[in-house]
Amino acid sequence: LRLDPYSKQFFVLAIILVFLIAPITIIPRMLHLFVTVSEGGGLSYRSYLAEKAFLLATEYPFGVGLATFPVIISRRFSFTSWPAPVHNLFLEILAETGFVSLLFFLIFIFLSFRKFRIDIKLDKEFYLKTGAFFASLTFLGVANFYPFFWSSYIFEYFWLFVGIMLY
Repeated sequence: LRLDPYSKQFFVLAIILVFLIAPITIIPRMLHLFVTVSEGGGLSYRSYLAEKAFLLATEYPFGVGLATFPVIISRRFSFTSWPAPVHNLFLEILAETGFVSLLFFLIFIFLSFRKFRIDIKLDKEFYLKTGAFFASLTFLGVANFYPFFWSSYIFEYFWLFVGIMLY
């Protein structure tokens, strides 16, 4: 891969920024993983929330309503503190809007990625669409573990990437 001098400078600057920012953001999160897998840590709490989300989905097949998961489980399962969202995008869609909504979301994702594969075979804007594809996959993956990523201001990027992919 040959880069012009300006691109090389930009690439080197990007690498330097990653190495400056990564310790500040990634290392504390990695150290927190030991607490997560301990007894009563975040992993057992997330499993508990996932179980409650699935229970609510079976009791309410059309969902409990948008953004009401924490309210419903605090009333239904008597939490001592305010519960967090379910920490899984697909389970949250299932619990809050039901099986039909989850099915439509999965069909939309499947058809979007299928159109992407067809466009790539035809070599339509390969690099742009490939970047958007991996960005959207990354958002879906991260949104399953960190509910922060599907907040309205950040998850809009997911829809932007899917739109670029479908263009």
